[in-house]
Amino acid sequence: MDFEIEKSTYTTERNMPRTHYHRHYEILYVYNNTRTLIVGDREYLLDKNTIAIIPPFIPHLTLSGGVLPQKRIAVNFHESYIHDIRIALEDDILSCAGTPCTVININSFSEKISSIIAELQSCDSETERKLNLCKLLHLLSKNSPARTKNEDAGEIIKFVEANFSERITLDLLSEKFHLSKFTVSRYFSRYTGMSLPKYLNSIRVINAKKYLRDGQMVTDVAFRCGFESVSNFDRVFTNQVGMSPAKFKKEQFNPIDL
Repeated sequence: MDFEIEKSTYTTERNMPRTHYHRHYEILYVYNNTRTLIVGDREYLLDKNTIAIIPPFIPHLTLSGGVLPQKRIAVNFHESYIHDIRIALEDDILSCAGTPCTVININSFSEKISSIIAELQSCDSETERKLNLCKLLHLLSKNSPARTKNEDAGEIIKFVEANFSERITLDLLSEKFHLSKFTVSRYFSRYTGMSLPKYLNSIRVINAKKYLRDGQMVTDVAFRCGFESVSNFDRVFTNQVGMSPAKFKKEQFNPIDL
């Protein structure tokens, strides 16, 4: 998936059932009533006057605002999809994608946003679609809070996500990226909204749930996801999910909507 638009209407109170992350950027627009976006320890209220941009590899979820119906559009894309256009521009149109996410007040230009999104949905050609996506990002970047992007932080996050099953420490990252442990720790707090251990546990649990849904044994999943022991896996998983790995696995094969 290089580019995709998802349009959803929630007619019943519906919470996203689990924390998840993507390998792509997500632009989230709740244009009718409200939903709450949770990223790490931070909460953001989304409504018709706001747009959220969530970078890759950032665990998040959304909760129902209670008032129905809730309508939202998610524009998902990889940087590679617009790379050729992006590097030809004077300004970086991805500067709007701050960390761990950016929520922009669009009240003064919401009509422009709606118009561009409508054009994105009706595009017939790939070139036209890319240009409209860049137009949307350019508009958001012009109006986003000032942020300083750091390429080192992005590379560190990619490395951790790709190697979450290994033993990853501040010492290891400090040595690999030639940065002080303090700098690496600060990058994590700023980029993900979480400490390194908390981010690692979040990524590991997200992937553990995938393996458990596939029917893999709890013990195998624990070590495949980088936990030091089954008891440690059980404790971390239960703390995040609200039930043990064994119970979670069992419920996947029962007629229960999780």
